[in-house]
This record gives sequence, structure tokens and C-alpha cells, in this order.
Amino acid sequence: MAEKPRPPSRFYTVTLLKDTGATLGLELETTDGRTAVVTSIAAPGIAADWNKSCGDRQIQAGDCVLSVNGVSGNSLDIVAKLREDVKLEIKFAQAEEQRILISKQGRPLGLHVTHGTNSKSVVIEEIVEGAVADWNSENPGRQLKPGDRILQFDCNGDPEAFLKQMNELSKFEMVCHVYP
Repeated sequence: MAEKPRPPSRFYTVTLLKDTGATLGLELETTDGRTAVVTSIAAPGIAADWNKSCGDRQIQAGDCVLSVNGVSGNSLDIVAKLREDVKLEIKFAQAEEQRILISKQGRPLGLHVTHGTNSKSVVIEEIVEGAVADWNSENPGRQLKPGDRILQFDCNGDPEAFLKQMNELSKFEMVCHVYP
């Protein structure tokens, strides 16, 4: 299915009603402990049904669940609301995909990351002095920040390999999801 063009705002709210026995159909990653990021939309499911009828506000992989029925700040609480509540008001933030070339030039990377067991990305926890902080200074308006996700990198997309090699490589490209 072709994705519909996204609206200009990177924030949107969706209201869904779960029928008895129906599945929501959102696969989520909760690695950062604060939010839940959509990794896929399963059909059949309420989210897939929404996407068929919603116009330009489709839920897409990479979108970040900021809150559910007013609950935010803890991914376990967000997931609990998604499971337990029948009427769901879900606030999302769209990711902006960025390609970033990092050249360390003898400096440390300056990036602390984490990832979940089955995660396909790594989550930026902290940026300290180093090549990433330099890149941020040189690229106003495009800075990486805690909570952003690194999706692809020169280690064939394997988070474990990335974690092992990120400090050894002197130059590499990353594809990131950057959130508002």
C-alpha cells in the first residue's frame, strides 16, 4: 500500500474505539522508557482500519506515541492504556528521517545509546562532547537529541554491531528518525 502524503504538522491526534475482541494492531518499541514508537501496523487491526479511512492522518511506522488518554512520560503506562482502555485518544509525533555523515577526526563519538532485545534501531540517550555534538553545532535546525533513533548505519543495520563498532569507525553514515 502506498503511503499517503503527510500533513504539514508533525503532531496529530487519533481517536480509536476498540470493539470487544478486536486488536489494535500496533507493534511498538518502548526502549527509551518514555514513549512508544510504532514499528509496524498489523492487519487486520483497528489501526489498519483507521489508515484505510482517515485521509491524510495515517499512522505510520516511525511515528512516536506521546500520550494515550492523557497518560505520558512512561512507556509501560502508555502500553497499559492501549491494552486496557476501550476509547483511545492517541497523540503522535511524526519522525523526520535524516541522513547524517559523522566524521570523528580523532575525537570520541560522544554518543550514549541503548537498544531493546528485538530492536531494529538504537535510541540516543545522551550526547556529550565529541563528533556528534560537533555535527549538531555545524547543523542548526537538524540536531540529534536524546530520544531520537538511529535506524541504519554502516554495520548492516545490526544494533549490536553498531554498539561495538561505533567508537572504532572514523567516518560513517547514519539514517536517523528525529522527533520534534
